[in-house]
Amino acid sequence: MVNKYEIQLTPIAKADIKTIKEYMGIVLNEPDIAAKLVKTLKDAVSSLSQMPERHPFVKDEFFTISDVRKLIVKSYAIFYQIEKNVVIVLRILHAKRNWQHLL
Repeated sequence: MVNKYEIQLTPIAKADIKTIKEYMGIVLNEPDIAAKLVKTLKDAVSSLSQMPERHPFVKDEFFTISDVRKLIVKSYAIFYQIEKNVVIVLRILHAKRNWQHLL
């Protein structure tokens, strides 16, 4: 039987989702695309409840936080840590952003 992990989003990760939805839906005037993208991101986060170790650790010479993993979904990176049986989603950022300074 596969272990199930609890998923927790930090307040800033929740704000990231809201920002993505608002930017796509309001600024770019693409509410349907925004809704689909948010659903895709939320589904990806939910998938971390099983085998979250399958995604690699962040490898970056300037990166200072240890044990952070990254899941790429479309053009976004979901950064998370695993603590015992809990997956903590730290941030959800556009992959082209300078994310090293945002974690």
